[in-house]
Amino acid sequence: MNENFRGNYLICDQIEVKEGRVYIEEITEDDETGGHLIEIDSFPASEEKYFRTNKGILIEIKYPDSDDIIETQEEYIKQFMNILEKNVYNGNLDYIDLDSFYKYFFLQKFCGDLDIVWRNFYLTKRKGDDKLYFGSVLDYDLALDNDFRLIPINQKSKFVLYFGGFLEQQRQFIINILKIKNTMSNIKKLGQFYKKMD
Repeated sequence: MNENFRGNYLICDQIEVKEGRVYIEEITEDDETGGHLIEIDSFPASEEKYFRTNKGILIEIKYPDSDDIIETQEEYIKQFMNILEKNVYNGNLDYIDLDSFYKYFFLQKFCGDLDIVWRNFYLTKRKGDDKLYFGSVLDYDLALDNDFRLIPINQKSKFVLYFGGFLEQQRQFIINILKIKNTMSNIKKLGQFYKKMD
């Protein structure tokens, strides 16, 4: 500023259910099917509402918040995630919105962000919808060659899933999605689409 170096600044915003932010239908006491905002997080113990899936993935319930959520809504999202996880490990992606997964994974790979196998990745479950949606995106502090374990990311033949020490439960969950027929080819098609837009 005025030819004087004033340091580096990061402008950011938190992910929350709010108009103009993450849209999820308001959950009512007589409904438990959504919406939920959840975060896969390796350090959720400081939060009031979190659980571990049958395969060991740590999930924090971000919405409804701990003051508003009722037991049936909490149990619903736990059961839903365990059913989804079981299906993924059995080669079935019926409970995942694939379009959102393709875009989310492509962006993570393009930016070289390892949070998809570690922490801070968000998912939404919409009201009356049997799909889980990936996103919103955030927390790119370790992306774009800002992590010594991944440099240079654009010269790695495989995604960050295969580098560094990550939480095995998260990694295996994503790897199982990628192993299912046509998943990687559809992500590659998405990359070709964006390349044509240059």
